[in-house]
Amino acid sequence: MDARIWVTRERGEIIGGSVMAIGACAIIGSPAMVLWQSFQWLQYGAWPNVMVRDALQFAGLEVWPTGWLGLNKIIDGLLDAPLWFALLIGGVLIAWLGSEVPKLLRVPGERRFSD
Repeated sequence: MDARIWVTRERGEIIGGSVMAIGACAIIGSPAMVLWQSFQWLQYGAWPNVMVRDALQFAGLEVWPTGWLGLNKIIDGLLDAPLWFALLIGGVLIAWLGSEVPKLLRVPGERRFSD
């Protein structure tokens, strides 16, 4: 099957919009996480540090050592980042990717009104 037949402009825009919506949810999750941490601090007097590693452990995922010390340090540094920051950066990157999907799936030679 020819990819130009299967991937139409409308399907590319639907896929891109769906990916952008996932990114938007992650971006919204970032201030929601800070708001939850603020309420915890007001209630208990201690700021709960929620790291990416904590979220992965909560989801039942485990990161195994690679055997390369330098790579392990990079991975540990990323896993020890605050979850709100990872949600913000990840959401922005996912939303940007979603905005680029329709351009990537566009059929060569196809003209749009905005061109």
